[in-house]
Amino acid sequence: MEMERRRQLSTADERRETVLRTAIGAFAARGYFGTTTSEVAKAAGISQAYVYRLFPNKEALFTAVVEHCFVRVRAALESGAAKAESSAPEAVLASMGDAYAHLISDNDLMLVQLHAQAAAVSEPAIREASGQGTPGPSSTSAARREVTRRRCRSSSPWACSAIYWCPSTPGPSRHPGPAP
Repeated sequence: MEMERRRQLSTADERRETVLRTAIGAFAARGYFGTTTSEVAKAAGISQAYVYRLFPNKEALFTAVVEHCFVRVRAALESGAAKAESSAPEAVLASMGDAYAHLISDNDLMLVQLHAQAAAVSEPAIREASGQGTPGPSSTSAARREVTRRRCRSSSPWACSAIYWCPSTPGPSRHPGPAP
């Protein structure tokens, strides 16, 4: 008996994920302004019309890519915090740092974030999506703040003027000098 080969069709969600993964590479290589939806469609192996069925326009596709990248960063940091050897702020921060160091070895992820910042200057929707990647305080950012506070007590004011940034907080947290 000969088995009939059936073509397994992808669901819209699976296609959406495929397009997002493919678009990360395309946008990383050429940026928001230099990438076309037809290039993304071709790389994903689908029609441009289907890209527009999943995303109403290039801006929506790019903002979805930016959000996808922020989800990956946030998940890596949360996973790193969960894997910490202890609940001490230094251990949590070190584990998060290890997770982030592994994550940033993905050049495409870093380039998409760079291109998002550049496009955010003139594109309000991208600016908003970039801002959404930095939600309010969380337990992981609390650990980072505690480590920073402790270090600033024993460091010079110059060392404490550095910018400590974590995607879990609303932008850079500046520490002008020793904590009170």
